[in-house]
Amino acid sequence: MDHWLRPAAATGLFTGIHVDIEPYTTTAWSTDQAGVVSRYLATLTRLRDTLLRYVDDGVRLAGGFTPRDLFPSSWLVRALTHRAVREVDAYRDSLFAFMDVVVGERLDRREGQLKKRRRRERI
Repeated sequence: MDHWLRPAAATGLFTGIHVDIEPYTTTAWSTDQAGVVSRYLATLTRLRDTLLRYVDDGVRLAGGFTPRDLFPSSWLVRALTHRAVREVDAYRDSLFAFMDVVVGERLDRREGQLKKRRRRERI
């Protein structure tokens, strides 16, 4: 996915990316439905893995910023008390910690699946 996704996103021309895959519309659907479904599921897995990498990158990049860093001219951030800013920072930290766990668990599960597959291939 990265061979087209990263360059397309880097152009700045897009505010979002939507993928619409309809495997039943291919000519192979009537002759090799199992193969089409297999390739479709593999593509979805690659898309999901790519999304998780993007989320992981975003969490890592934004992890050190505070609301004051992100919005220095915001009247809302200026109006917040020091305690409220700490609470927002704590919430942000807990959200990033949660995302780290989610991404980590997914990567661990993926690694486990790859190890199982490699063991099966050796047999």
